[in-house]
Amino acid sequence: MLRISILALSMALAACATTSGDEKASAMPETAAAQQAPAPATPAARAAMEQRPPLERATFWTREYELNPADKQAATEFSRALRQIGNPEKAASVAEQALALYPGHAPLLLAFGSARLEEGRAPAAIDPLKQAAAVAPGDWRPWSVLGIAHDLMGDYPAAQDAYRRALQLSPENPRILSNYAMSYTLSGQPAEAERLLRKATAQENPPAEARQNLALVLALQGKFDEARNLSLIDVPAGTAAANIDYIRSMLTRTRSWDDMRGG
Repeated sequence: MLRISILALSMALAACATTSGDEKASAMPETAAAQQAPAPATPAARAAMEQRPPLERATFWTREYELNPADKQAATEFSRALRQIGNPEKAASVAEQALALYPGHAPLLLAFGSARLEEGRAPAAIDPLKQAAAVAPGDWRPWSVLGIAHDLMGDYPAAQDAYRRALQLSPENPRILSNYAMSYTLSGQPAEAERLLRKATAQENPPAEARQNLALVLALQGKFDEARNLSLIDVPAGTAAANIDYIRSMLTRTRSWDDMRGG
């Protein structure tokens, strides 16, 4: 596509036409303004995006990334935003391209591994997540996501080890505790899962998923009344009752926890 520089065009016109000094002076600010490229958002504006809804964050970081694809923060946050609005394939592509420029950047490695995980490619997520954990040894997040990846692969001991490592870096973190508990649920240890989930839900402002996971674990152990009461905190009464009745029917059909988890 042919592109003509506004500055070059104005210089050519100046050479062919006679203009007064005042006319030239008045034209220069317009030329400079036309040449000025859009500036990236300020650090304060970027920080404020953390609290905005996912779609708004995606729009914001799309602009920042398009202004400069080599911007590490923009690439990381754009990948994260894409993943949160349901486009993990594009999220993985953005992070992978940026990693070609910054191969040891921990946030990009975490973004890439998380996107691979949400693509349904848990084995492909393991290596970048391990690299992120090695590059940023004080960050709990790579270990927490590693735990999820191992759970999805059915390697529950490795998953639980990853969650323990995450908890060493972020003790009592309710999100880690919730995922850790569900790993015990998947491996057929609902009593241990219940212990961890009660610890998670006892904290101030626990995430809703911790309560819902506890309700699930309680129902799996036949504690239906407590499970239903807990579910009512976050879901309508009819939905809570239907969920508990469904679990009750599953337990009745399968008759044992081992059957429930597929052997």
